[in-house]
Amino acid sequence: MPALVALLTDMYERSKYRNIVDVDWKVAKSLLLQAITRQGAKCAGGSCVFVIDRSGYIEGFIVGILDRVYHIGAKLMATDLFYYVRPSSGAHDAAKLFDAFVDWARSVPDVIEIRNGATDAIGDFRRVEKWWQRRGMKQVGVIYETWLAKPKEDGDVGRG
Repeated sequence: MPALVALLTDMYERSKYRNIVDVDWKVAKSLLLQAITRQGAKCAGGSCVFVIDRSGYIEGFIVGILDRVYHIGAKLMATDLFYYVRPSSGAHDAAKLFDAFVDWARSVPDVIEIRNGATDAIGDFRRVEKWWQRRGMKQVGVIYETWLAKPKEDGDVGRG
């Protein structure tokens, strides 16, 4: 698990939140441990964790979770909680992770949809959007945000 925490740290340091919100590492580690221990469960709350490992160095990972359709349905949807590949790795690694995630989701009898998203948290979401489309996914909505607290010029958090 330390290698996953290191990768999560790398991911967070590349995000727009790095200078705004500190990571609660107790919660982060608990979330990863929960995903690992629920791996293979084929019910709401079930998960998968796949990694790209090169000689003990993790280049990328995806954590997938199962949730009820619309949070109340009798069937399930699969989505990614975390999906990150180091910039030094290639699109081939990202594709291998995604394929493993899709294969996992398809193996769960009650899963009727796979729903992944992309935001501006790390990099250009438009690139990811095109990547999803090339893999047969279609756009089904949008996400909007408004900040209640945002960084000031000096890096301190202030009211937005």
